[in-house]
Amino acid sequence: MSGLSFDRGARGRERGAHAPAAYAARRLRALLKGYGVTIQGRSGAAPTPAGATPLARVQSPTIAQLVGLMLPPSDNFFAETLLKDLGARFAGSGTTPAGASVVAQTVSGVFGTHPRVVDGSGLSPADRTSPLQVGELLVALAPTSTGSVLRESLAVAGRSGTLKRRMRHTGAAGRCQGKTGTLSGVSNLVGYCQSAGGHLLAFAIFTDGIETQAAHTIQDHMAITLADSRTG
Repeated sequence: MSGLSFDRGARGRERGAHAPAAYAARRLRALLKGYGVTIQGRSGAAPTPAGATPLARVQSPTIAQLVGLMLPPSDNFFAETLLKDLGARFAGSGTTPAGASVVAQTVSGVFGTHPRVVDGSGLSPADRTSPLQVGELLVALAPTSTGSVLRESLAVAGRSGTLKRRMRHTGAAGRCQGKTGTLSGVSNLVGYCQSAGGHLLAFAIFTDGIETQAAHTIQDHMAITLADSRTG
């Protein structure tokens, strides 16, 4: 995993590049040579020399747009790369530990929750949080502009992303938006539902030690219940 990579750092269908940045440099070299560009010296990864001349510039999509690409399919590569970007922008280092520190300090200082964050995807067993912490964070975010971006980016029940085939033809379809999290023996669903009573309801459902399909059934029933609710 690297902040600079080509084709997600993948070499073939299953094989990952040991040094993604150096692999990206070699691929760039090969592409340039294909266009007749003569390159002297070897390709590799190193700190940018002082006074280096930029040859080209690519304008990245905004963070909000990238989040919109990341959340519906639950893209782990996107999540890890965005975490490095946060570290580079706010901690002076485009590394996973720096980005994780930015996230932990932000949710602690701004929203008062204290999860243990060690990566961007949540795949590490060292990550620690609770349904209560996530629920409190979702409630705090709901009335903010950041919360609006989050809700617009989440998968929609019965419509898109990892929830496209879930909760179809129910009261939750089109009215519940969520982020799934799935590991071996673990299945989580968090997000928001617009209830039949007109209220925006936040929820966080963590299941552990339950077969995935059974966990999905439980989560879906709970989300449908929230969507059908007419009370505040």
